[in-house]
Amino acid sequence: MSKYSDLRETMSRDRASLLTEFTPVTTAVEPAADIGVLRRGWRTVRQSFALWNYNRRARRELAQLDTRSLQDIGIAPELADYEASRPFWRPLRNLRD
Repeated sequence: MSKYSDLRETMSRDRASLLTEFTPVTTAVEPAADIGVLRRGWRTVRQSFALWNYNRRARRELAQLDTRSLQDIGIAPELADYEASRPFWRPLRNLRD
């Protein structure tokens, strides 16, 4: 049994020494890196808003077309009504398939 108790003592000493010797390493984040991340984030937000605005305008114009105009360009009026009623954040579908 003394063999195991010696092993426990050694392990607890090693664990205690690791805890006392451990010093957390902190790294300062470069301000330029933060700005780059923010710029990429804002670029993504701007692109999303631009796409949503395009979807909104396209659906509004699609809703204003009459049945004859829709048939001339090869779009079923029912499909155009459905697409025009969808929310702006949903992607546009290809209506000619």
